Amino acid sequence: MNPTTPTLDAVLKQARQLSPTARLQLAEELLHPAKGDIRTAVVPVRRFGADTQKRLQGLMDRSNEGALTAKERDELKTLVARHEKLMLLNSEALLKATRPELFNSSGRLIQKHLNRALRQKAQARRNLQAK
Repeated sequence: MNPTTPTLDAVLKQARQLSPTARLQLAEELLHPAKGDIRTAVVPVRRFGADTQKRLQGLMDRSNEGALTAKERDELKTLVARHEKLMLLNSEALLKATRPELFNSSGRLIQKHLNRALRQKAQARRNLQAK
C-alpha cells in the first residue's frame, strides 16, 4: 500500500465522525454500481436494542398469561406505541426510497400523489383479476 493511501481503519474512523445523513449518503455512493441503470438504495431501519426487545417480549408473554401488574401493563402500552412508531418510520423510509415521487422536496408525503398511486395499483389488480 502506498504510504499516502489511508488505511481502511483510518477511513472508517473518519466516516464515523460524519453526521448520520452524511454516513447514509456515503453508504449509498459506495453501493451505487459504477455502470448501468440499477440503483442501490440504503434504507435506514430503526429497531429496538436487544434489551428493550427482550423486555417487550417478556411483557407480551406475561400479558398472554394474564400475569401483568398495572405498572407492567402501562409499560407494555408504552413499548407497543414506540414499536408502532418505529414501524411507521421504517415504512416511510422504505416508501421514500422506492417511490420518491410521492414526497415533496422537504421530505413530506404528498397525499394526492399517494392516493393516485393507490388507485392505479388497485386498478392494475382489478385488470389482472379480470383476465
